Amino acid sequence: MDLTVCLLWHMHQPLYLDEEAGESVLPWVFLHGVKDYYEMARHLEAVEGMRATVNFVPSLLDQLDLYARPGIPADRFLRHVAMDPAQMDQAARDFLRNFFFSANQERQILPSPRYAELFQRAHGRGSNRATPLSPQDLLDLQVWFLLAWCGAWLREEDPLVASLLAQGRGFSSDEKMALLARMQEVVGEIVPRYRALAEAGRVELSFTPYYHPILPLLCDTNTGQESNAATHLPHHRLRRPDDAVAQVERGLTRHGSAFGAPPAGCWPAEGGLSQQAVEILAAAGSRWAAGDEAVLFASLGRPPRSDGEVVPDLYRLYAAPGHAAPLTLAFRDHHLSDRIGFTYSRWESATAVADLIDHLHALRLGLKGKAKRPVVNLILDGENAWEFYPDNGRPFLLALYRALAETDGLVPSTLSGALDDGCDRAPLERLHPGSWIHGNFNIWIGHPEKNLGWDWVARAAAALDEATEVDEAACAEAYEALLAAEGSDWFWWYGDDHYSAHDHIFDHLFRAHLRQVYRALGRPVPDGLHLPIARMRRAQLEMPRGLVHPHLDGRGVRYLDWLSAGRLDLARASAMHPGDLPFTELRFGFDERTLYLQLAARAPLAELCGDDLTLTFHLEGAADGAACRIVLTARRGVTPTLTLADGGGSRQIGRAALDDLLEVAIPLTPLHLTAGKSFHLSFGLPDQPRLPLDGPVELTIPAAADYLVEAWMA
Repeated sequence: MDLTVCLLWHMHQPLYLDEEAGESVLPWVFLHGVKDYYEMARHLEAVEGMRATVNFVPSLLDQLDLYARPGIPADRFLRHVAMDPAQMDQAARDFLRNFFFSANQERQILPSPRYAELFQRAHGRGSNRATPLSPQDLLDLQVWFLLAWCGAWLREEDPLVASLLAQGRGFSSDEKMALLARMQEVVGEIVPRYRALAEAGRVELSFTPYYHPILPLLCDTNTGQESNAATHLPHHRLRRPDDAVAQVERGLTRHGSAFGAPPAGCWPAEGGLSQQAVEILAAAGSRWAAGDEAVLFASLGRPPRSDGEVVPDLYRLYAAPGHAAPLTLAFRDHHLSDRIGFTYSRWESATAVADLIDHLHALRLGLKGKAKRPVVNLILDGENAWEFYPDNGRPFLLALYRALAETDGLVPSTLSGALDDGCDRAPLERLHPGSWIHGNFNIWIGHPEKNLGWDWVARAAAALDEATEVDEAACAEAYEALLAAEGSDWFWWYGDDHYSAHDHIFDHLFRAHLRQVYRALGRPVPDGLHLPIARMRRAQLEMPRGLVHPHLDGRGVRYLDWLSAGRLDLARASAMHPGDLPFTELRFGFDERTLYLQLAARAPLAELCGDDLTLTFHLEGAADGAACRIVLTARRGVTPTLTLADGGGSRQIGRAALDDLLEVAIPLTPLHLTAGKSFHLSFGLPDQPRLPLDGPVELTIPAAADYLVEAWMA
């Protein structure tokens, strides 16, 4: 019995174009285009026997087109790339210092000596204060900001990129502009490469409705409460099924114009499914749609599966219920998809691939006698994970593709290929509305900020519906702005679920789309749309305010002991969402001889970890610059132990306490850490993503009298 393996890569970025400013306000479409969309096509081209599905959001295709045009793109960041540092005013110099280190510190900044030097000088480190950057420094920074986002293929094969990497510093303006132009050419190659792969039958291209809306909520915001009865609904109920149809139909048209053929299937935004949504997709002619296992299990009335449990129901395709029956539904293996997205980046590539293949073999064996032609769906983000992998994920992905193409019993396929090959398909009696996150819609509705956003959409939609005397062109302009405001990304960033340094920009863009609805209609813009929806909230990272001397009890009853400690909100320290993280908050601080750590968990640690707990703290840059590991082991009823593993072997050090909290004291002397020295801290449970998700925290050992510890995270 073969196991069909369907990989789907979802390519998406928010709509960053600010019509009021006349430019894109964030550069991620361009940078991910060069580093990820282009690279992912190259990986697929390199392995002849690989088959996969690649999903593009139509509004992303629009933005890629803008960056592929000759000339300086209308982008705030690239406008600053093109500036002459010698002619910059202070605001422009500050912009470079503040934003041109927007890259993964561990993978993209520190490995490049000149970029790392500029980073340290721009921000200061330890006892070293920030120092001014000369015009040549700023020019080098402009070039390194671009080079950091050139992926493995470009670094190896492109003569210009390779020569600039070898040169390292002292770049000229002509070299900078040549690099920018070359990167624009690369963006222009993206769509033709995927189109060629599709025409050759090596990939299947699918789509998402135009502006990435959550279709079930757009059809009816009350679906949020149908999915989760505890969800608080907005004041104004929004029901816009015609808008959902328009988002689907416009998405199909845009996809066809880009790739020369209609898409066969759909990854609805965030895997959001409901009966009304799948009926719209079926009526539009979509052959398949995909969602998450949490939605399937809720639809079947069964609880979530335990880690490693083989549930045959997950490994088949389904006919959608009711009038949507011609539409096939595929549900993703959440655990295996998340291993690729969040876990394997810290593993050696060959080990990670072997682990995934072992899981697939175990799955195949577990399904023998329970399925005829099973299919496993691995569906995940196709762009954000790779900056956490060595070499932008190329070694891992090439090894994975070869393994899937060459391993007996495993058949890589597109989703349409799985249908054509007769993979198991069963009827689904009912469809529970939900998304890939927790099987509900709480990431996009329920929080006061999110609900206020929906209320503003409802008000703008009502204004459009009531504008019967406005001419057709103005109504069309207003309607386009309304569709853009219906995208899911704005609601993702509202509330407390996620955090980024650009929250205020997403808030501004959302309200700018809504303001445009009123302007196009010739109506006054409501005053509230000029006020932020996102309120001031605690920063994801707070630095220590002084030395700490905590008593370790694992209960946190001596709150004042940790009052001066630093704090990292782990739940908001990432743009990605890996599901339920085991830990929610890290507190950290020092006395003259010790590093203290306190971890709060989402649930009692005994529930998360059972009778045994193994947690590894990674300290990179300690032990005279070498990486070392401190492994905590705990058993129910036994005092936890800490074991230091470094070049000198293994030995017990420090102390720990475990109750409601985990508290750890690590002596600095065995790590050769003294005042002014810096190191990077991360930690993780076995087979879990290493935290923080966005990279290690950089800590600097304070002097005894130093109450301002320099610390930051990439």
